[in-house]
Amino acid sequence: MENSLKGLILAAGIVITCLVVGVGFYVSREAKSASVKATGQINEITSELDEPAKVMYDGAVVSGREVLEVIEKYYNDPTDAMLIKVATLEAPETYTSYGTVGEEKKNYTQTKQNQTDYINPAGKFLGKVDRNDSKTITGITFIQQ
Repeated sequence: MENSLKGLILAAGIVITCLVVGVGFYVSREAKSASVKATGQINEITSELDEPAKVMYDGAVVSGREVLEVIEKYYNDPTDAMLIKVATLEAPETYTSYGTVGEEKKNYTQTKQNQTDYINPAGKFLGKVDRNDSKTITGITFIQQ
């Protein structure tokens, strides 16, 4: 009788251990799923919070100095790949692109005053936000007025 009682206690211990391990795996799987979902929500909120900083240029007339500041802000930002396009009065049909997107990257610090892509800090530029098919902001276009 004593051996059978020890066997039952051992079996009960094994069953309880298996249940505890199973519950642990279940909880860790649910926690992983919740963390993936939370990460997605955080990324969405971050992009929504960052959008107003870009949308403020849509339809706004800004100075050339502010255009240069926007280029400086997004030029080498690896977390926010933006393409800033600028059309000046010297070449109104030609856009000079600045930023980290595509092959069109141009170094804005090398632009001289007598070149067609010179951004006059005292000039006035009309801003327009560029979006892709999924309504994500991909860049800002400035056209000198």
